[in-house]
Amino acid sequence: VLDASLSMTARADGRSRFEVAVARAEQAIQAANPGDGFSLVVLGKGAEAVVPGPAADHEKVLAELYNRVLFN
Repeated sequence: VLDASLSMTARADGRSRFEVAVARAEQAIQAANPGDGFSLVVLGKGAEAVVPGPAADHEKVLAELYNRVLFN
């Protein structure tokens, strides 16, 4: 679950809380073992299931994180 609420725009050390959270999600996905599954839900004005079910394709999950979350 990735928090995209207004409070995540607060900045510290030159980065927003949201940017830090995305970086941590990226690290967790990259450190996962083959076969580990991920779901990605973004909470902002509402809940959006970006990757609704456990997906074991880490590259696909990262692509959704980058394309739908960072560049949305």
